[in-house]
Amino acid sequence: MLTRVKSAVANFMGGIMAGSSGSEHSGGGCGGSDLPLRFPYGRPEFLGLSQDEVECSADHIARPILILKETRRLPWATGYAEVINAGKSTHNEDQASCEVLTVKKKAGAITSTPNRNSAKRRSSLPNGEGLQLKENSESEGVSCHYWSLFDGHAGSGAAVVASRLLQHHVTEQLQDIVEILKNSAVLPPTCLGEEPENTPAHSRTLTRAASLRGGVGAPGSPSTPPTRFFTEKKIPHECLVIGALESAFKEMDLQIERERSSYNISGGCTALIVVCLLGKLYVANAGDSRAIIIRNGEIIPMSSEFTPETERQRLQYLAFMQPHLLGNEFTHLEFPRRVQRKELGKKMLYRDFNMTGWKHMDTLTVKRESGLPCAGPPQGAGSSLHLLLCGFGFDSFGNTDGWQEKGSMRAYKTIEDDDLKFPLIYGEGKKHLPSLVPDTRLAFHKGIRIQYTFLLRTVSFPPYQRKVDECVLRRWSEEEARVMATIGVTRGLGDHDLKVHDSNIYIKPFLSSAPEVRVYDLSRYEHGADDVLILATDGLWDVLSNEEVAEAVTQFLPNCDPDDPHRYTLAAQDLVMRARGVLKDRGWRISNDRLGSGDDISVYVIPLIHGNKLS
Repeated sequence: MLTRVKSAVANFMGGIMAGSSGSEHSGGGCGGSDLPLRFPYGRPEFLGLSQDEVECSADHIARPILILKETRRLPWATGYAEVINAGKSTHNEDQASCEVLTVKKKAGAITSTPNRNSAKRRSSLPNGEGLQLKENSESEGVSCHYWSLFDGHAGSGAAVVASRLLQHHVTEQLQDIVEILKNSAVLPPTCLGEEPENTPAHSRTLTRAASLRGGVGAPGSPSTPPTRFFTEKKIPHECLVIGALESAFKEMDLQIERERSSYNISGGCTALIVVCLLGKLYVANAGDSRAIIIRNGEIIPMSSEFTPETERQRLQYLAFMQPHLLGNEFTHLEFPRRVQRKELGKKMLYRDFNMTGWKHMDTLTVKRESGLPCAGPPQGAGSSLHLLLCGFGFDSFGNTDGWQEKGSMRAYKTIEDDDLKFPLIYGEGKKHLPSLVPDTRLAFHKGIRIQYTFLLRTVSFPPYQRKVDECVLRRWSEEEARVMATIGVTRGLGDHDLKVHDSNIYIKPFLSSAPEVRVYDLSRYEHGADDVLILATDGLWDVLSNEEVAEAVTQFLPNCDPDDPHRYTLAAQDLVMRARGVLKDRGWRISNDRLGSGDDISVYVIPLIHGNKLS
């Protein structure tokens, strides 16, 4: 009986949330359900699941963990595991893809001067069905590995499209620079057709006047680049790759925007990709997924999370510069709590786009002796007083950046009518999705029609119907920091039709598709069998810290046979199991009886030992 009740509640909540998520993106005139899908929904191709297996995996009660059937489907013996959410959406909105990309020069691409002394590069360890890398040559181009994770929200449409197409944009952007990348001994030319600076030239003895005129050699002699008397930036090859990945994300987002008028591409998604190219790992992240390297027990973060809190100053500055984006409904200022009308005329703490601290004290005496800095704050950096002083322009050492005044400064913000508007960023922290299936109290209401507000969407319940306790939903919706009380992530792809509930205010102008790209040079270290790169969506990181993940991996892998090709898949499965937890009477619980993750969870475990072959 209890199982049937749990199942009914799960289906009921899944229907509410799926319907609500869909309505969140409606009203934009594009991406309607009457349009065909760009790609059919499915799980990652490398899992090799049939349609029946896909349907069976969408069990919000059992939440089976899916792993690779054959490890040969992924290069480097990469491990992968995933699990569906506990009822927040009908489908698993995470997506993943992994391919080997072959980048060849295309017509009109940038060409670099050939390096006659360059040796052939070694191929990577052959470990996949048709995925081995070959020696690079002019005809074959350059091969690289590609892993990706996409965490969808308000539907899986954008995540599915990005998982199918982003790698093609990456390849296209790399084609423009592949010839330069292959010639690693020569710096990239600043201008097309210019002779590389470290290539010997016969005539570099132009006069200063000739160089300023852009002079060339003597009449009839070959043209040579002028000698410059100003500095020129030396652009390393990896910066070209970073620019290519940034452009690929932008083009992917623009394609979703264009095609949403012809196809049903629902919602948006975060994007985390890794490209292994010429002995370096490029980790590009737009969203709140995370990547870390575990090397000899050391944790090396390879990404940052982009949330309303981490990007507060960027969002506030944009709203300050373009206040029309707020629709006269929001204020860009941040207050410690919602301002009430009875507080008009009073003074309150506040934080603007140019502040990391808070304006707090009524008066502050600032004194700076000639040539001497101010006395620093009595507490260390990061203390409450330190943050308050930062609000006045103090740096970490207590200096005032050149202020040479002494006197009283007003520090509170006097509350005005505009401050009563809803704040652009409201809430605190990251979401923690409750395991809604059994971890909710049921109440029986008779003869009363009750409305529950859930993430700014009102859901009506008819009388004589069991209801999920409102406090669970309210706690979930109020804890997470959100932009315009709607979305809790500030970078990603899609979301072009996302509006504030019951308004015509678009949120997309505040969202960015630009990724942060970090580079890891595989050739600098000799990696062991237990050195890995972990990629995971926020379903893992919301309940497990970097240290907990590293501890789990460093304890698990040494207990596996080093020659077992499944060891990294089993490690990924172990991480997913730790984050999901075990189903108990009070929901999914993890270690120390903490609440487990109710979100979709997807994890890659990529062994770095295979990168030794690329060095």
